[in-house]
Formats: sequence, structure tokens, C-alpha cells
Amino acid sequence: MPADGKMKRAETPLAGGKNKRPRINLFWSVVLTLLLVLWLIKWIIPAISRQITGLPFPLTVPGTLVFMYMALTFIAVYLYVTYSDESLQEFLQPVYRFMRGENGRLPRMLAMIAVPLIVGWQVFEMRVPKLEPPVALRIQHPSSGFPRKYEDLKNPYARPTQADVDAFVEQARTGGIVLLKQLRADMGVW
Repeated sequence: MPADGKMKRAETPLAGGKNKRPRINLFWSVVLTLLLVLWLIKWIIPAISRQITGLPFPLTVPGTLVFMYMALTFIAVYLYVTYSDESLQEFLQPVYRFMRGENGRLPRMLAMIAVPLIVGWQVFEMRVPKLEPPVALRIQHPSSGFPRKYEDLKNPYARPTQADVDAFVEQARTGGIVLLKQLRADMGVW
């Protein structure tokens, strides 16, 4: 640590003896880091899961897990940025320049258009009614004329026999599993 007690960022010399290297501003590196982590979680992990499982469709990452990973990334980036006054000033420099109008009129106009559109889109997405299947199936009361022979039916797949399980495992090994008609149409899309 230097005698004045302030830490400085290390500069590595490049080939040719130059001490200063072009580097991206801390603000933009934080933005790129957050976008890179989100891209990794939302698209790369599902693509890798598709390769690992061999399924024709990717396994998505649950929204809660995405939120947790992004929160941890945000906390780590926040700690890195606020570690020293110099890094905090470097991070805030583009924000100050933007707010003072040093970047020109066009970026400010784009921000004034983009921010309300993004917020409005998010509010619309939260408030628009979703078409979702019912949470539970409708159960008809037995006294309403429902034929008695259907009330006592049992699901044949609820408790499979060992022979059924062995047959399924053998079909899976040979690749002869037959999917439902509804899934066959989606296989080509996936």
C-alpha cells in the first residue's frame, strides 16, 4: 500500500512498453457483468442441460433460482464497486456525465423514451390476465347424477407393478419410449 494510504488499480504493461492499456469504464463493466450472468443463467445453463440429459428440449432454470443468482451477483458487484472511493467515483462518472447532459441531447431523449416504455411494459406484464389452467380439477358431487361405475375407477398408472417399471426401463434403454400424441407434435419444434 502506498504511503498516502490509498489503493490504486494495478496497471499491467502491454507489449511494446506501454503502461496504459485501454479498458472499459467500471460502470459499463458492471452492466456487462450483470448481463453476462443473466445470459449464462437464462440461456447457457438450459442449453447445457439439454446436452447432458439428451432431451429434445432444454430444462429451464426456475425463476426463484434466477433471482437468487442475480441477487448474489448484484451484491458481489456492489461490494466491489463500493470498496474504495476511487472505484465508486469511477462507477458514478458516466451517470454524472449523463445527468449533466455532457453526452448530448440524443442519449437523454432515448432514455426519456425507453425508461417509461420499459416500466410500462413491466407493469402491463404484471397486471394483464394470464391464461392458465385451473389449479384443481372440478370435482362433481356424487349426488348430482354422476354414474356410480365411474366413481370407483382407479388410475392404472398410480401404482405401477414391478413388471411395468422394468418394461419402461427396457424401453428407455432401447430408445423405444412412445410419447403421447400431444408431445409428438412438439418434438419437431423442440
